[in-house]
Amino acid sequence: MKGRDNDGMLCVPGCRPLKCGRRSSGLERHHEAAVLERLFRIKSRPGYSKGAWVRDVSVVIPVRNEEHRLILCLKSVMSDSCVREVIVVDGGSSDRTRQVAKALGVRMIVHDAPPEKGGGRGGQIRKGVMAAEGDVVAVVHADTRVDPLTFRIILDTLRRNPLVVGGAAGTRFDDDYPGIKVIEYLNALRATLFRISFGDQIQFFRKKAIVENDLFPNIPLMEDVELSLRMNRLGRTVYLFGNSLVSARRWKEKGFRNALHILFYFFSYLFHRFFTVPDAVRIYRKYYGVKDVPLCPFQEQ
Repeated sequence: MKGRDNDGMLCVPGCRPLKCGRRSSGLERHHEAAVLERLFRIKSRPGYSKGAWVRDVSVVIPVRNEEHRLILCLKSVMSDSCVREVIVVDGGSSDRTRQVAKALGVRMIVHDAPPEKGGGRGGQIRKGVMAAEGDVVAVVHADTRVDPLTFRIILDTLRRNPLVVGGAAGTRFDDDYPGIKVIEYLNALRATLFRISFGDQIQFFRKKAIVENDLFPNIPLMEDVELSLRMNRLGRTVYLFGNSLVSARRWKEKGFRNALHILFYFFSYLFHRFFTVPDAVRIYRKYYGVKDVPLCPFQEQ
């Protein structure tokens, strides 16, 4: 039976709990990977070989008009010595978001292209991924306060399990208003059972595996869903049930209607993906209420 150690990390029978700050020997890593293979029938997928040792994390944060929330996010990320760099990718802010990022000394990239030309949140993240220098890339949304152990646990997980290409760290909402815990539970259930995580759950991956196979989607929205599907085809993915906090503001403001909208676009994307190439630009325009224009089905550039 799976369990958790005192730090809340998912444990696997036959493997020692993942402790931060301790490097396992090559023999231990080989043993633990073998246990995972037996338990879950993990096999390397075509195009992916067992990952190399990972040393550090590049954190990519897509932003647009997030000056008030970005400060807490950056401070929580920069407190971890496992983080090699923080890359803030701005999608065209009209407030002081860029000044906040520069004042805290993080790397700033401006990517304000329109959604049909590689812009949008997915385009921003892709730009940051391509510029990242760390062995692992973690995507963090600006309204997230990252738990201090998150990146250490991510690195230890990938070090001990070379067949794992990536996954999501997991988050909790920062509010307890009625219904929010149900949404939190369903989010974790989706990521665990179907291995499809959302961007606000801190997605992470081995940079080399994703970049060399050109797997990060160049679409303005639903990039998190598409990335999950592509990682699942490439190799093993994990969900870590983390304790980082993400803002519940949009759920409080829009209520149950927001959940219905997200579910509609989520299943609509999956349905169209099964038969053809989904029109992610049109989904982006509808989700954000941008005036629509006649478009051809979206094709990656």
